[in-house]
Formats: sequence, C-alpha cells, structure tokens
Amino acid sequence: MPLFGRGNQNIDAIARELAKYKSVSDFIGIQLKTGSVVLRLVIDGDNLPMQTIIRHLALIHNQSAALRNYADSFGRRDQVTSVSQGILLFSAHSRAREFSNNFAATCLWHDPHFHKVQPWTVDLEEQTVTTSAGILQWKRHAPLDSKGMLPRLFQVPRNPVQG
Repeated sequence: MPLFGRGNQNIDAIARELAKYKSVSDFIGIQLKTGSVVLRLVIDGDNLPMQTIIRHLALIHNQSAALRNYADSFGRRDQVTSVSQGILLFSAHSRAREFSNNFAATCLWHDPHFHKVQPWTVDLEEQTVTTSAGILQWKRHAPLDSKGMLPRLFQVPRNPVQG
C-alpha cells in the first residue's frame, strides 16, 4: 500500500461532480486537503418545506462521499474524511428556530467511513448561526459577525480556481 495517494486532479471531473448539487443548493464551495474534503452548500430555506430540506441534506449525504476521490490521502483512500456542511439561510427567526430545534438533529448524519453531514442554521433576522457539528459544537450559538464564525463559514481559498 502506498504511503501517499494522489487524488483525481481533473478540474472538469470535479466540476461535473459539484454540478450534481445545483438542484439542492444555491452556492457551493469545496476545500480539498490531504486527508480531508470539506463541502459547503448554502441553501435558501425560506421557501422550502422542512421535509424538502431534510431530503436535500440526505441527498447531499448520499452523493458527497464520492468527493473523497479528489483529495490526496495518506495511505488508504477510504480513510479520507469528508464533511458536508449544509448552511441553511432563514430570513425569519421563527423558521430558523423551528429548523434548529425540531429538524437539525434529524439531518446530522455520520457513518463509519469518515463521512458526515452537518446542518448549520443561519438566522438572518437575529444575525446568528447555530451549528450542528457533533458533541463539542452541538447547538453552538454564535453571532453571525463573531470573529470565529464568519471566517469558518466563508473562508477564501489561497489559490481559488477561476471559472
């Protein structure tokens, strides 16, 4: 087994893979690092029924494991971690609270193959973000403009791909 594995570097192939998410998200960002993939999908939740949001996040979970093929790895390819963060934007506080309190836990998927989906609720009326990212960050509630939150949500890559 090789110590270091090179991921698929074909930009067209990555673009085709990301195009699968157009039907479920309004904006897509991806970060490929050695040993991990972070996919961020922004979803406007204002006009979507909660069950549709849940279905979108389930679809993201089912499809996003394939993105691990594009990251470099140490050792085995199946040990590359992948995290898909569904960033759900709600302009009304009541909808954001409803999703966060009643549905976010339903949409937090982990599997034994280092692959997980995390819904983050952005309340635009209250200017807050509620994370759903596991034990240490479960229901972490932070101001949208806090020092740590905006950089975590909207990191600018060092070498962005021009499209």
